Amino acid sequence: MSKKTPFYLVIKCNDCNFFFGKRKKTNFSCTRCGELQINPHIVGRTNDTDELHRLVSSNNIPEELRDDFSKLNIKADIKKTPLEEKKSIPQILKGSSNEQGEIFLKDLKDFLIKNKFEIDFEKVIDVSESEGLILRISNEKWLMLG
Repeated sequence: MSKKTPFYLVIKCNDCNFFFGKRKKTNFSCTRCGELQINPHIVGRTNDTDELHRLVSSNNIPEELRDDFSKLNIKADIKKTPLEEKKSIPQILKGSSNEQGEIFLKDLKDFLIKNKFEIDFEKVIDVSESEGLILRISNEKWLMLG
């Protein structure tokens, strides 16, 4: 975590004992019962929304079940819609290109796997070429445009 003050807080409601996350500069009303937390019981801090979600979820699981759930190592199987996939293509292109703006097929595949993108590399190439984001140099090499 960075040295700056965390952006998100995990708070335990003083009324219903529910754990919830809030941005640091917002009012601290419980998302379950609506009770405004005058003296909030802060149990965690983070700058990362994924970590915030994990902290809130794990704290809301009864203590006697937490060990069982942590052993399961459940990963959310979040399927992205085609629109969400299309919006991530510029990020994919930027992340898989070198300093000269070249994208090699192997680097693109590695980037998709490393960052756990569900989108197929062929779809990235097809959409990128049709949108004029990249120019094909060879069967395994493209150049980013713009």
